[in-house]
Amino acid sequence: MSRAESLRQQAKELMEKAKKVEQEERNHRIQQSGQWLEKNYAKIKDLLPEDLRKSLEKIFVKAGPPSALPKKKKV
Repeated sequence: MSRAESLRQQAKELMEKAKKVEQEERNHRIQQSGQWLEKNYAKIKDLLPEDLRKSLEKIFVKAGPPSALPKKKKV
């Protein structure tokens, strides 16, 4: 394998690794946001109009508890 091919392969592997890391970070942020929202939901729902409150309740019921989310794998 030539040096150029080797470098291309290394670049490809690094890009794949970067994509995985970005996805894990995105999932972690989503999970944290969900936990924050669940923690503060009682305070927030009192400030919402009735129609938005009902829509939000439907979303929570459909999504289930945060414990139902896939666990983050430690690498």
